[in-house]
Amino acid sequence: MERAVVRAIKKKKMKAVRTSGAAIVPAAKPDFDGAAFLLPVGVGRSTARYRANENVFRQGDPADAVFYLLKGKVKLAVVSDQGKEGVIAILNSGEFIGEACLAGQPLHMASAIAMVESSIVRIEIDAMIRVLREEP
Repeated sequence: MERAVVRAIKKKKMKAVRTSGAAIVPAAKPDFDGAAFLLPVGVGRSTARYRANENVFRQGDPADAVFYLLKGKVKLAVVSDQGKEGVIAILNSGEFIGEACLAGQPLHMASAIAMVESSIVRIEIDAMIRVLREEP
């Protein structure tokens, strides 16, 4: 029976935990579904499409929302006083952007630029905090 459990765990790519006995029990860790997590937000939430090379937000803009990348690819870049751009991250579908505003950061420290056509959810700070408090 233990082999059947191990095969099931490998097939579902789950972690396993050995209990005090000989049985192996799958660890309870559900996958995070960002889209399902954001659906109940309602007020304070909007979805927009961005073309390649279009700014989602710019360095120095007010940081008043968190963004969730539904589809596409976004680069985070900073520009020095001399005008040189430094790419600090490339984000893919399923990642959050601008979450530092939740910790009180008043301005975006980098620019977010769509690299390809992208669909992005914008969640205002108050709406995001409400969802984070309501969800287990």
